Amino acid sequence: MRSLYLRPPVAGRRARIRVPGDKSISHRAFLFAALASGRTHILGPNHGLDVLATVRALRALGVNVRRMQLGFSVLGSGFCDPRRVIDCGNSGTTMRLLAGALAGRVD
Repeated sequence: MRSLYLRPPVAGRRARIRVPGDKSISHRAFLFAALASGRTHILGPNHGLDVLATVRALRALGVNVRRMQLGFSVLGSGFCDPRRVIDCGNSGTTMRLLAGALAGRVD
């Protein structure tokens, strides 16, 4: 049997990175921002239907996501229990990433 060691989170980091606004990176940027503590600005993300499905799903989970002139502002604080079914539209990436993030959730 393998052992699993969970390391406590390290102190917060302040950083600014610039990556292309492709669909795959945009999904993950929103998810990581939702899981982080504090505010994250995502500038120049992909605005396709799949990425917007991720934004809607995160909002359904209580994440504060606001559209700004050049992108989005996400106030990360984890997830709340949804009040309704989370509709991922036709975005398999949204469903897969959220399933993984929510599977590790401890109440």
